[in-house]
Amino acid sequence: MSIKKTVIKGIFVFLLLLVLEISFVEHHVIYWWHALVGFDFLFGLLGAVLLIFLAKGFLNKLVMRNEDYYQPKGGEDGHV
Repeated sequence: MSIKKTVIKGIFVFLLLLVLEISFVEHHVIYWWHALVGFDFLFGLLGAVLLIFLAKGFLNKLVMRNEDYYQPKGGEDGHV
């Protein structure tokens, strides 16, 4: 059996078990947002997207150096 078929079957089994868990387990609402369907999923997804844009935007400018940071244009040893 190929790895691709094994992975697809594993994903199928995981999804089947997930549907069974969602169907038969009684969920207890502690906070009002736990009653909203999919809130935890959306909260995690939006948090991940926010982190990605923060890292690519603001933090990228913070840690990026000029192209000639390590070897200035003056010469091999850095003297002009």
